[in-house]
Amino acid sequence: ETIQTLINCKNDADIKAVLEKAKELVCGEYSICGLGVYDNKGVPEVNNVINCSYPEGWFEVYREEKLYEIDPIVWHHHKFLGTQIWADTYKKYKEKMSPKFIYNADSFGLSLGIAGGIRSPSGRLTSIISFANDKNYFGAHQKAIMDILVPNFHEALIRVCRENKRKVLPYL
Repeated sequence: ETIQTLINCKNDADIKAVLEKAKELVCGEYSICGLGVYDNKGVPEVNNVINCSYPEGWFEVYREEKLYEIDPIVWHHHKFLGTQIWADTYKKYKEKMSPKFIYNADSFGLSLGIAGGIRSPSGRLTSIISFANDKNYFGAHQKAIMDILVPNFHEALIRVCRENKRKVLPYL
């Protein structure tokens, strides 16, 4: 049912509705997704964000504190596409982890979660879909669900951005 709904998404509201449903499937309290473009240096700029339920204050802190520069989820996603359970990612980057990032994420209930994304065959577009919670309900079962949902979210994001003629249009 969720995949069929993703296939029929036509706008941000449709994607938000599916994010809301999918939160139950993967045990997330918060959800967000985005579509971005890789620049000439291979750095992704996610400029099409659809926020279902991440706290608005998180975005302010994330931007003002430049947390994207120290976000291990972003580091991992940039190097290895696919689904990642945040707790596993934190272990991989334990030596580089910033207490500042963990403190800020934890203060918004966003310290544990799962994220996934893929790159379009052209190599220019990338997506990220994230679900977070303040408790670690994320394991192999949720990862398997994300592995199925992520490609469908990716295609829905491309379709919605194309229909809304957003910034990524030249790469679609």
